[in-house]
Amino acid sequence: MIAGVPELSGALQLKDDTPRNLTYRSRAVYSLAKKLASAARLNQIMPANMKVRLTGIFAKIGKEQSMSAGTRDRLIEHYYSHNRELEGLLGKDFSRWDG
Repeated sequence: MIAGVPELSGALQLKDDTPRNLTYRSRAVYSLAKKLASAARLNQIMPANMKVRLTGIFAKIGKEQSMSAGTRDRLIEHYYSHNRELEGLLGKDFSRWDG
């Protein structure tokens, strides 16, 4: 049987400080990677540049990146006619997509 994140956490006696805004799958991957990366044995054998890369990758998990106002305005303008056509075809109101 493969041990899950809770079992590994218990075995390694590590506290769970995983951000709660992540999806379940992302939270499990983040938690497991963080725990494995912090284990003394892995820290000793992992190259420093790999640790830096993994830290950067895992820091981004679950964080939303904001869109600039200019990009948002261009997208709304570009898709406006498409959204109106879709409204006509489906008989639904998509005006909330317009900003």
